[in-house]
Amino acid sequence: MAGPRIGVSSVLGSADGRLIARILSAWLSLDKTLSVRFRLYGWQIEYNSNEIELFCYEATDRAECFLQVSLFAKSLAEAKIFLGKLKKECKDAQVDSQIDYVEEDEDGQELSEEFHIEDDDGLGVVTSDR
Repeated sequence: MAGPRIGVSSVLGSADGRLIARILSAWLSLDKTLSVRFRLYGWQIEYNSNEIELFCYEATDRAECFLQVSLFAKSLAEAKIFLGKLKKECKDAQVDSQIDYVEEDEDGQELSEEFHIEDDDGLGVVTSDR
């Protein structure tokens, strides 16, 4: 891939799988809402493309869920803007979020320090190729 691989670990403050699916779908600019697979113990959401691999699942012992993402970005700065959009989608839906990310090698080994998305990271920043 063209840029660094970014590993994202997040805690989202809702156990409502349908709400989380709407938030993630909006973040990814998908035409259709992601599917929620309900399991005996909780639910899960999966999404894979050439640029992103996403796995989200309900925390069975509390009202939140865990989100694991691997994505490819042109730079850490671009990843920060993209993840800032996730933070904004969560905030707009009144869902607390803790989003941390790190640059990784192809084996998932950390190559950089861990970064945290703050409430205003990436918000109001518009990137365009036009």
